[in-house]
This record gives sequence, structure tokens and C-alpha cells, in this order.
Amino acid sequence: MKTIKQFINENKIKMSCDWADNNPSMTDFKGNHFKLKLKKDKKTMSLYFSQGYGHTGEPKINSVLECLQSDTFCSQDSFEDFCANCGYDEDSRKAEKIYKTIIKQNAKIKNLLGNSYNEFLDCEA
Repeated sequence: MKTIKQFINENKIKMSCDWADNNPSMTDFKGNHFKLKLKKDKKTMSLYFSQGYGHTGEPKINSVLECLQSDTFCSQDSFEDFCANCGYDEDSRKAEKIYKTIIKQNAKIKNLLGNSYNEFLDCEA
């Protein structure tokens, strides 16, 4: 089975990273925030990405894609299952906002990767 790192190399996926003051999807998260741009061929995808203060430096592309892959699997659940599996309260507006963000993000990664999308989902972290 192919790893995320191998998938990145074979598909020539590149990432640029800029610091951000906040992440609009995670307003109360205390950590480092980034505005990322992923590029494959002539397609690009922009997203916010956050990581705890314990992580030093900019995020690595393989870590970002591993998180996107994990989020993709979560977005395939119903909202109720998403909450149960990720420890959110179904009545939480915050949980609903995160769920909707993940669904939009999944559509963006699917567009970026095109025919490679299913191969991406099959990769090992």
C-alpha cells in the first residue's frame, strides 16, 4: 500500500505556507494558524490549517494531507455520527460549523486531486 509521502511525490503536489492571525473555522483554538495553498498540476486549493503550540515551525505537506484524509473520512458520516465519533455535542453550533467546513474542504481536495482522489483515500499515513 502506498504512503501519503509516496502519493505526494508521484503526483508532484506542492504546498506554500503563510502564517495567519487566526483560523476562521477554529475561532477558540489556541495554537499556530496558517493559510496554505496546495498545488497539483495547474490546480490549486487554499485552506486554513492550525496546529498546537507544541508543534514548531510550519506544517509539513504529508501531515497536512494526512489530516485532510482523516477529515475526508469524517465528512462521509452523517452529522450525528460525526459528532458521536469525534466527541462533539449534536446541539453544538461549533460542531456544525466544523462539519460543514470539512465537507467543503473535501469537495476542494476532490477537485484538486481529480482522478487521483480515490488513490489518495487508500494511502497509509
